[in-house]
Amino acid sequence: MPKGRAIREAVLRALPVPDRDRQCVLRALASGARAGGSTSQTLAQVCGHIGPAAAYWTDRLSDYMQAGMPLSTALGALPQLFPSPLPQVIAAAGRTGTLQVVLDRLEAALARRSRGQALLAKAMAYPMTTLILALPLVVVASTVVLPEVAGIFEEAGMGLPGPTTALVRFGLWARKSWKVGVAIGPVLIPAIYWLYRHAGRLAPCIPVLGRALLDASWATFCMTLADCVGSGMAPAEALSTAARVGWPRVRGPAELASIAVAQGVPLALCLDGFHPAVQRVLATQSEDTARRLMDIGHLLESTSAAQVEGFILAMQPVLTTLTAILIGAVSILICLPALTTMNIP
Repeated sequence: MPKGRAIREAVLRALPVPDRDRQCVLRALASGARAGGSTSQTLAQVCGHIGPAAAYWTDRLSDYMQAGMPLSTALGALPQLFPSPLPQVIAAAGRTGTLQVVLDRLEAALARRSRGQALLAKAMAYPMTTLILALPLVVVASTVVLPEVAGIFEEAGMGLPGPTTALVRFGLWARKSWKVGVAIGPVLIPAIYWLYRHAGRLAPCIPVLGRALLDASWATFCMTLADCVGSGMAPAEALSTAARVGWPRVRGPAELASIAVAQGVPLALCLDGFHPAVQRVLATQSEDTARRLMDIGHLLESTSAAQVEGFILAMQPVLTTLTAILIGAVSILICLPALTTMNIP
């Protein structure tokens, strides 16, 4: 293999696959299943409309299927394109003849998640951008501008106000201790990565927002469980598969219930720790359990989205106000020495 091609493939393998590209691939798979034609042909058609990373893995998926590998097995071999438990759900749907319906549901679920992430990014863009731009200005003002102003006043034999003197000392300390800031960087990176890895455990502890995020995790669990039940999975297998998409507070009760059901315990007796609405649905098993779970999932998802949106809208003016106060305070401290020396009658 040429060196340039090897480097390109290594880069493509390292790139993440966006949800919108996964939606296109699922839509193509559903179209192929609906038409009863060659799925590899529909995948080849969609490759020109998705990003390079998704196109690379879609090509691999098409190659596997042309070699005679079943769709679920091929997806299981490419976790970069579709992580667990999607391959298991698709495999169960293929066994029960509900592949087209399940693929449509999975594509719709990804579309809803993309809209939620876009809403979150849009709502937080303005305050976060303002804060990110303000911090360098404050650092430059306190470490460069203010010490120079202080030097001019010292040469003139004039004292500085107490607050300005404190900020000057902080700026001078920061200039002398820049190595400390450089050393903190390698410590912050693992800390940020640890927070990212444990977000599912920590997010429910956030005041106000935690309840909404936990409901969103239960919504994802409900819709995945509905797909598993609709695909004909056994209850224990369905619970175990759906538990993989939930946060620890969702995954723990679901995995315990899966183990208990596999040992012969009735499902209605294994629902400790479940969301009350999910408990009511699972405690009364019926033929429309999958539909009821999907309805509960949609309800929890919409409620969570409304709560998150309200929280973000409430935080926007708070962050903007804090940023304005920070910049305004530094600006006043810079101008304060000049104001104290002005002879105003």
